[in-house]
Amino acid sequence: HRVDRRQRQMCKETATISQHLRELKNAGLIKGTIDGTSVCYCINTHNWNNSKDLLLAFLNQNETLNTLCC
Repeated sequence: HRVDRRQRQMCKETATISQHLRELKNAGLIKGTIDGTSVCYCINTHNWNNSKDLLLAFLNQNETLNTLCC
């Protein structure tokens, strides 16, 4: 029972990781190369830095947001 339960959990974890990697790749934040049955992922540095800059600009808006709050 314990092994079956752990195997099911590992399959769910693998599926979740695959979904997250697929979404990161679709967003252009990572790149992947296929080698047989394996996929090697790395950060797409250009897109990662652009996304980081956008997020930081958004997060640094708190002074403006504080003045808009009731």
